[in-house]
Amino acid sequence: MKKRDNSLRNYDRIWVVFDKDDFPDNNFNGAIIKAKENDINCAWTNEAFELWYLLHFEFVNTALKRTAYKAFLEKQIRKNNGYENYKYIKKDPKTFSILESIGNQNQAIKWARKLQLVYIDERHASHNPCPLIHELIDELKNPEKVLEKLESK
Repeated sequence: MKKRDNSLRNYDRIWVVFDKDDFPDNNFNGAIIKAKENDINCAWTNEAFELWYLLHFEFVNTALKRTAYKAFLEKQIRKNNGYENYKYIKKDPKTFSILESIGNQNQAIKWARKLQLVYIDERHASHNPCPLIHELIDELKNPEKVLEKLESK
């Protein structure tokens, strides 16, 4: 909010991207509520960002600890030729190209939407597993939808 408010630019859309990790529930829920109150969109995942990666390969509808995603993701990626010895490294810049070449983003979006529909309350910290990354991806892939929303305001 400070960056936006102190910027010389005007922004029509602002997104924050974060995951739950082991932050207290009140902090996680509070961040989402505060963002909404300040017209900031949230692309969050619970419990770990790696859930979004894993959905490119398989549907996961049971809560996993953030430390467990690495093994599941490695297992899925290693099924592909040329990746038999793959080791997941957090923040590896190659991850995007791996997901793009052997993952299925459209399927990940469908599965993320399916997970999102399970939860109807605003106790976001208890929505596990649940990613909202697909909402940001949808805007990036379909900028005309964003323009339509902005023009209708």
